[in-house]
Amino acid sequence: MKLRGVALKTSAIVGIDPGVTTAIAILNLDREVLSLKSSKSFSLENALSFISSQCRPLMISCDVAKAPKVVEKVAAAFSVKLFMPDEDLHRLGKSRLVKEFDFQFSNTHERDALASALTAHDSIRPLLRRIEERLEKMRILTRFSRDEVARKIITGESRNINKAIASLSAKPDLIRARPKKRPVKSSARALLDVREKEIHALREMLSISDMRIRSLEKRLVGAEERLSSAKLSVQAVSSSANEMQIAALKTAASCSDKERIRLDAELEKCRRVFSRLSEGWLPVLVAENCEKSVIKSLDSRYGLEGRWLCIISDGKSSGLKLAKLSEGVFCTGSLLDAMKYEGVAALNLSDFKCERAGDFGAICMDRETLGKIKSEQFASWLEGYKVRGSRQYPTR
Repeated sequence: MKLRGVALKTSAIVGIDPGVTTAIAILNLDREVLSLKSSKSFSLENALSFISSQCRPLMISCDVAKAPKVVEKVAAAFSVKLFMPDEDLHRLGKSRLVKEFDFQFSNTHERDALASALTAHDSIRPLLRRIEERLEKMRILTRFSRDEVARKIITGESRNINKAIASLSAKPDLIRARPKKRPVKSSARALLDVREKEIHALREMLSISDMRIRSLEKRLVGAEERLSSAKLSVQAVSSSANEMQIAALKTAASCSDKERIRLDAELEKCRRVFSRLSEGWLPVLVAENCEKSVIKSLDSRYGLEGRWLCIISDGKSSGLKLAKLSEGVFCTGSLLDAMKYEGVAALNLSDFKCERAGDFGAICMDRETLGKIKSEQFASWLEGYKVRGSRQYPTR
């Protein structure tokens, strides 16, 4: 059955976990939960009615690699894309996904439905970011819907962002552009624009750091509670208690102490990076090595475009092509030579001070000096490229 006449409500991703108890999670494109419900009386008709009353579906998702029949029917009814993960989502992975929301789930079905919607959102997050950047550059008024551009691309109606915007531009009720003016910028205005972009990048990095700090603080509180509970349990054991039980409780208390020390150290690293960024150090993403899977993971989570990348270890370079998406790379050894040979702006990590906290870091380098080094490296690479070309194709 096909649904028609659905009102233009908020575009959303709908996660479904079917079964005796069926759960439905509705997530808008800003990653906000619009609705989360589970019921044993969710027939196909009831589910379709509930979803259409809450949103305008953009994607239907599930948490297994092979979608259940009922999920396929819901996607077909709304004529939208069906998202399935490459492999079944595991329990621990789903728990980590939903940790950012302080929900008391009624059952595991609600957790699984929300986890599948979040996974689907992660798959289109880079696309949404590129759409927002393009619309901002075009100075489009807010009536122009980012969600509608995303819908045209995801459903395959338009092949790229430009064609999607062009098709919507023909509809005056969806878009009204500001009159274009020839920009006249003084050197001071241009410098101010550069500084504003730097401030925006720093704020984004600080926001991510704050989220990580809050997460670490929550884990630290949990570790302290477990430590307190373990110590109280040890104190409550009577003198006649079994010695093996006492030894086990002391071991649990010792492990909690080690966990607390580890979390304290990681939290201190985050604070040091935050302090260095506020001093004007360069924000970077950090990778242990240049393997393709490592670089691809960083790109999918944070986006490499417009950012500097710091690669700690020398060795495999299967992720070199992906690393070229970044603004430039700090690395060492043979990897440094490979980057320069490919024309990537690459600097020797050993020459700079660096602070790191997980996937994020700060390097002691100002952007003006960095720009000069990039220009010099490009000129050197171009000269080398010409020399290699003349050797390969000598003139007669």
